Formats: sequence, structure tokens, C-alpha cells
Amino acid sequence: MIRFILACTIPLLALAATHGQNPGKDSPDRPAAPDPALWTTKLAISATPAPKPLLKYELLPHSRDRVPGNAAIGYQRAVIVRPEWPRDPKKSQEQHDLLDGWSATPVEQLPTAKIEAFLFGYRDLLAELDESARRTTCDWQTERMKAEDISRLLPSVQGNRETQRILSLKCRMELGEKKYAEALRSMQTGFQMAKHVGEGTTLIEFLVGQAMASAMIGRVDEWIGRADSPNLYWAFSSLPKPFINPRFALDGEVRFQEGFLPALRDMERGPVSEDVATTTLANWCKNLSGATAGELGGLENLAANVGVAAMAGVQGPGAKKELLARGLAKKDVDVMPAAQAVLLRSIYKHRDVWDDQVKCFSLPIHKAFAELERIDRQAKKARAEAKDDALFAVMTLLYPAVQKVHFAQARFERRVALIRALEAVRLQIASDNGAIPKSLDAVTVVAVPEDPFLAKPFEYKATETGFQLVAPPLPGYGRNMGEHVYEVTLRR
Repeated sequence: MIRFILACTIPLLALAATHGQNPGKDSPDRPAAPDPALWTTKLAISATPAPKPLLKYELLPHSRDRVPGNAAIGYQRAVIVRPEWPRDPKKSQEQHDLLDGWSATPVEQLPTAKIEAFLFGYRDLLAELDESARRTTCDWQTERMKAEDISRLLPSVQGNRETQRILSLKCRMELGEKKYAEALRSMQTGFQMAKHVGEGTTLIEFLVGQAMASAMIGRVDEWIGRADSPNLYWAFSSLPKPFINPRFALDGEVRFQEGFLPALRDMERGPVSEDVATTTLANWCKNLSGATAGELGGLENLAANVGVAAMAGVQGPGAKKELLARGLAKKDVDVMPAAQAVLLRSIYKHRDVWDDQVKCFSLPIHKAFAELERIDRQAKKARAEAKDDALFAVMTLLYPAVQKVHFAQARFERRVALIRALEAVRLQIASDNGAIPKSLDAVTVVAVPEDPFLAKPFEYKATETGFQLVAPPLPGYGRNMGEHVYEVTLRR
């Protein structure tokens, strides 16, 4: 069991790490904040007014463009039909270098004819992505995943990231040629694909979807930086909030966790037989005893050295007392086998912490951070005190992953708010015949969003040739918390 839990948790933490660090108070072993040059985007912009109609450039496919069908099938076909990567090590490295070089080249300098010839071999893949993003549903059929299925899920979601890399290259080529209609369609495909992946039923899918959505933000920056590019303020304002709904993954994770205890539903309905309760607890302990020494700070020895009956006998009275305090009927608790009481106590304690974390997804981001810190402290304390509660101790291994999922979503939402603020300034400049507003308060044509991390306006400074717009590092926190600087020059 512990291996299964870790098999799920480790990929989550690794994916979250590539998407940014978990915020935590600065400490001696925490890396210092990076050089601002690493999170600065320099843009030359044109002052373009709002499009007509206002939602002409929506970033998700319009409902009128959708057709019946399951998008997941098409996305998987795209993975299958992608051209085989060169097997020769030298040619493989050459192709890696080619794609990396094109990714780093400014869009206006891209060799678009060469890229178009390269993408010809990916035409079937790109067609599948385009069609799939415009399907009415997306069902990855991961609702009933078991722990052993994780190894099959990872290549699938990683394949989606790889196909998006090709789509991203196509979008950059279109932006280089100022083909805004084509580039918009590619961005719609990319953002919708990210949303489809992220709204799967596992936290891994959610994190990959967020990473894919963040990658498409780079194409938005390049769009804004092209001469006379249409303004995207209202396009971003109309996006779903949050962009990727986390409840699909969070609820799916609950089903996944509780799948380890198939008798749980019967136990929650009322007392079960001594045999069912003891067998369930014994199977749990047997799985737990497979943990590597030290994984649970010694708790794995509980299963190896203490008999199930003795465990239930020792813990049962206390567990029953806690269940009564929770409001369970005394007539049920009195006749309940001790093993059942021990298991239910652990599950209910876990649900307390889990729901406490999940509720943070519905809070304003700046308030959720403080709550998550409090929950983290309480979870660590509860685990330290749970020397006789191995089940709960195992479940606590998942809590850091849930926090990282929240932080990944928050970073994306912060970047969206920053781009909306940038486009609001661009609208104001167009409205004022090229005059650069002295402050964000001077932007009156549309509402300027606040920094959701700090609940106050983004930092803004007008310059002689443009302006600087900043989402600053969070005071007292480490790096990769959505900090970003836009240094903007106005084309005249």
C-alpha cells in the first residue's frame, strides 16, 4: 500500500516541481529568489482598441464550432500518428537542437518556410488535435484507476505534452507571419487541450494540464508583441474561473484512495461482521508491512510486530470514543467490531484534513495561502501524534501533493490576471491616442484586475517609452510563485 501511495505521490511532486516550487517561508536551505532577468518579458506593443465584437478572439473554441464526440480518442490518435523520432543518436540530437533553436528564436526571425516543411510530416497529428479540441466531451476513462494503472497513465499524459510542443511550434510560425486567425485557432486548440487533460480524474492529469496551459501563455506574449495584434483583454476576461476545474481530479483522487478499502462503504452504513472488519484491517496491515524501513518513521513495524486482534483491542476503545464524539449512533458504535472502529476513525480523520485542503480551492488565493500553511502545520502535528494510526499516517503522505496542485493553479491564475492588466493598459493607450497612463488608477476604460496573491494592484511604472508591469515575488516566500515582469515599449 505504501508503495502504491508513493507511486502516486512521487510523480505528482515531480510534476509540481517542474511547474514551480511550493511556497514556504524562507529558510537557510531554500534557494534564493532568482535574478529578475529570468522572469522578465520584454515586449514592443501597438496600442490597439478592443475588437468588434468584443469576444472575436476567444481563447477556447466557441460552442457553435463544437461537434459531438469524445476528444480523448482523438488526442490519443494524435500521439499514435506522430512521426517516429530519429533512432540514430546523432540525428536525434540534431532534431532536438533544431526544435530547441526554433523555440528560442524570436517569432519575427523564424525561418517559417523551413518550419512549414518540417510540420508537413505532422499534418495528421495537428489535424487530430484541431478536431479533438472541438469535440463536445472528453472522457479519459480514468475514473476507476487502480494503483498499478499509474504506470500506464504517465506515458499517456506525457504524450499529450509532446504533441502540444508541435502545436506550439505551428502557432509560433503563424505569429511570425502575422496570420492572426490561424494563430488564434492554434491557441484555442492548445488551451482547450490543456483544459481537457487537466480535467481528468487524477491529480497527475490536473498538473500536466496546468503545465500545458502555462506553456500556451508564451504564445500569448508573442501575440501581444506583434505589430497591430488584436487586444485580448476581453478574451482573457471571458475564460472560465478557474481555468481548469480541480474538482474532477480531487474527487477522482478520493475514489482512488478509498479503493484500497473495498469494504469501506459497508462499514459506513453500519456494523459489519467481526470477520469482515478484521480481514479488512489485516489486509491493510499486510500491505503496510511491505513498506521500506523508515518510510513511515517506524510505523511500518506496527503491522509487522503487532497482531491485528491485539491492535484492534488496544485502539478500539479510543476509536469508538472518537466516533461517538463525531455523532455516530451509540447503538451502532457499541456493537461495532473494534477493527471497524479503528479503520473508520482513521478514514474520518483523513477526510477532515482532505476537505480542509479542498475548501482552499474556493477561497481567494491570498486567503488560501494562509489556510494551507495552517493546514500543513496541523497535518504534520497530527501525523507526529498518530503513532497508533498507521492508515492515517499513510494518507498524510498525499497532503503536500494537494498543496502543490493548488499552487500550480494559483500561479496560472496570477499570470492570467497580469496579462489582463497589461491588455487593459493597452486599451487605455489606444483610447487616449497614444498617451501612456501614469498609474493603473488612470486606466478607466476597463477594470484592471488586482494581483490575486497580494489582493492589491500589480506594481506599475510609466516610462518615457512605455511602462513596466510587475507581479513581484511574495514577501517571505521562495521562488517560482508566479513572479513576472513585463517591460513594455510602445510602438509609435
